[in-house]
Amino acid sequence: MKYLLNTVFILLTAVTFGQKEGKEETLYTKEIDNPNISFIGLGIHFLSLQVDRFNSPIKFGGEAFAKIGKVYGGAKGFIGEALIYDLGSEKSSPIYSVYEQSRDYTNFETTAGVEVLAKESKKEVRVILFKQSNTYYYVNVPTTIKKSYGVEASLNTGNMSFTSKASKIIGKPTLPSDYNGTVNLGDEFGYEFMSTYYNYSVLNIGASQTKTYFVLVDSEKYGEHSSSYYIRFYGRLSFLLNHEIDDVIAPLFTDNNPHQPVGYYRFQLQDITPVSKIGFNIGVHLMSPRGFGGNYFAELGVLPGPKSGTLGRTYLNFGGGFSLSKLFKNNL
Repeated sequence: MKYLLNTVFILLTAVTFGQKEGKEETLYTKEIDNPNISFIGLGIHFLSLQVDRFNSPIKFGGEAFAKIGKVYGGAKGFIGEALIYDLGSEKSSPIYSVYEQSRDYTNFETTAGVEVLAKESKKEVRVILFKQSNTYYYVNVPTTIKKSYGVEASLNTGNMSFTSKASKIIGKPTLPSDYNGTVNLGDEFGYEFMSTYYNYSVLNIGASQTKTYFVLVDSEKYGEHSSSYYIRFYGRLSFLLNHEIDDVIAPLFTDNNPHQPVGYYRFQLQDITPVSKIGFNIGVHLMSPRGFGGNYFAELGVLPGPKSGTLGRTYLNFGGGFSLSKLFKNNL
């Protein structure tokens, strides 16, 4: 998988920036070969897209991440705009969402994990020595690769647009004091396909596999250069902690003019759609643990929440950006 990701990254770099790679013959001394790295980093995800049935938001966000010994964790947040939404889709109905014009999407996740098992192996990695024109020249250096297995948990909160398949509007309006007509709205009634905002909190618990290395060489011609790498794979079960649907607004109509509302009142939307309490997700996070580098992630999963079929709750979330990281002194 590591070689596949490296190949994809190299191809994307070559296509985007017209850069090439070439192998350089030179003598070098290996100064540091330490896969037990600890680091802190900040990242910017300048573009992220989530593909799902209901929202498919395009997002922008950032994250902070750290690995100290066997413990790792971080936090990331996103804001975005839904590309697919149906808020207020039932315009012929006397009821629509208070958020009719909004496509806002937000998400925040905190993660913590610990490595419990580890093993090391030797493989060649590329260390870039210099750049000439659009070509990067490198040497292949035998390097210690550490593969670790651990457990992790995360808390994921956010909101998105949501269409209720079965709901009730609960509430009785208080009419204006100068109003003498009648209202075509009961105290309680059912309504299908009502659109509003869905707020959720999800706990993820699962296992992880990480791969790390850090190598520093002193070449005869080009001085000191290094290469470092951090990638984390994970698989987790998702548990719905709580979820709620925001209030809606109902316009009030008269019998004489059923198309012109006389006022607007806020009601609670009680969703009675069956709820799935459990989902899952698998993903990967790749970043550079030293200096300025790429920061990429992808996640495929099934969200817990209102049931709309497994396909309806399935999503693919991916994105890329840059990170600025610093290794702790014990690695240097």
